[in-house]
Amino acid sequence: MDLQKRTAIAVGLSILIVIGYSLIVPKPHLIENKQVTNLINETPSIVSEQSVTEVTQSRPQEPQTKQIDYKPIMFSADKVNFEFSSLGANLIKASFPAYKYDVSSEALLRTDQWSDLEFTPQVRENSIVFVYKDSQKEIRKEYKFKPDYYIDFNLTYRNITSSAANVSITLNSEFSPLPQVLEGFKEYFVMGSDSIMLRNSMLKIKKGTSQSYNQLKWYGLRDKYFAYIISPLSATGSVNFAKNTAGNDILTLNLPSQSVAANAEIRTSLLFYCGPQNATTLQLAGLGFEQVRYFGKLDGLAKFLLTSLVYIKDKINSWGTGIIILTIVIFVILYPLTLKQMHSMKKMQVLQPEMDELRKKFKDDPKRLNKEVMELYRKHQANPLGGCLPVILQIPIFFALYQALNRGIELKGAHYLWIKDLSEPDRLFSISGKDINLLPILMMFTMFFQQKLSMKSMSSMQADQQKMMLWIMPIMFGVIFYNMPSGLVLYWFTNSILMTLSQWKALK
Repeated sequence: MDLQKRTAIAVGLSILIVIGYSLIVPKPHLIENKQVTNLINETPSIVSEQSVTEVTQSRPQEPQTKQIDYKPIMFSADKVNFEFSSLGANLIKASFPAYKYDVSSEALLRTDQWSDLEFTPQVRENSIVFVYKDSQKEIRKEYKFKPDYYIDFNLTYRNITSSAANVSITLNSEFSPLPQVLEGFKEYFVMGSDSIMLRNSMLKIKKGTSQSYNQLKWYGLRDKYFAYIISPLSATGSVNFAKNTAGNDILTLNLPSQSVAANAEIRTSLLFYCGPQNATTLQLAGLGFEQVRYFGKLDGLAKFLLTSLVYIKDKINSWGTGIIILTIVIFVILYPLTLKQMHSMKKMQVLQPEMDELRKKFKDDPKRLNKEVMELYRKHQANPLGGCLPVILQIPIFFALYQALNRGIELKGAHYLWIKDLSEPDRLFSISGKDINLLPILMMFTMFFQQKLSMKSMSSMQADQQKMMLWIMPIMFGVIFYNMPSGLVLYWFTNSILMTLSQWKALK
């Protein structure tokens, strides 16, 4: 079997296995720590007794969201457009024009106990303040907008009665179900007080159940490209992750009850991030938010490749050309392995006629056949697995790059030639509502030519045996890659061209 078929089959089957596994099997708990520990036994200060098992004996109390018409208040901050409600002074929605993305949410930041109170807004240059006052209390909510998707949230409760009052503050965030295509990327995360981070897919939480954690530094939710993070700055409470009967994901922060003396006030401060999973931006908080950005088992390699791509792009100011250059660099680095594959392939092709003769001669004696074949390999110093091992070594690089290009926010909305967004299929045009993606089609033609070229080095018998593969492999890869991000298809298309040129040179 020649080099291209070894690579194609190995990578193709691996892609199908990985994609199938990711679609079928929900993500397990992931604890980022130097040693594997039992989450409950080793870190009792972080996780409550309900942390790992779902609460099924008693249903959690769902926020009592009242269907009351509210007056929307719009505010355009740095790179984000926010919508607030005058009732409760709650942050309702956020949209990101640069990414053409809206947070699918019922409420990003909501205090349910005051959601039926009409607040008076005071809009300023970089902040918006909501004030409510009656005969017993004065509530002030201030949202101060900082660069790069950060918000300082300060809630002040003033007791204006002549006696003490107990105040419990609960903050809720409610997210509508994401489209199924993104559900596998949706997960919550908790950073504990001793810097142990836990991640879990929202699919693990069933409707009407919840999971709770305490002693946290920050917590939140992320999807494929964006993250929602809250860090309690003035007090440490507990957070509850639940899914209500409508299927909405609800994140609840319960702060400790406080006694407020007569004519006194208490203040609660939070740092709130709602934006893309960009490493540089997440690092600005100095709290480790960048740990939210995670690319799976090959996280380190994926981040290295993405960082390399960002570096190249910054030099040439083109994401598409950057992908092509990165592909060439990877190809050159791995070329010694490719050359080894070619030598192994040629040696096996030379021995093929003798192997066919041995199969005919010892067709009724499998043991003798195996012995003679192994002797043939030893005599000619041939290794039948010599062409497979280099392919196996290349697979982690491919999958790491797949994760980086498929989930890196950097490529979201990036243009190249006719491609409007390298994070999505290239969509050259549509016919009857069906998108026609040109890059996978070009890739199929390149692989067909590559297969055709490889058959020239085969004997006529071998060529006849491989005629079916001439069509099957390009079609199989075309189907696999057809709806993948165009950035990833561009990588594989470029790699196919390089492999074809390399093989053509070897045959000259």
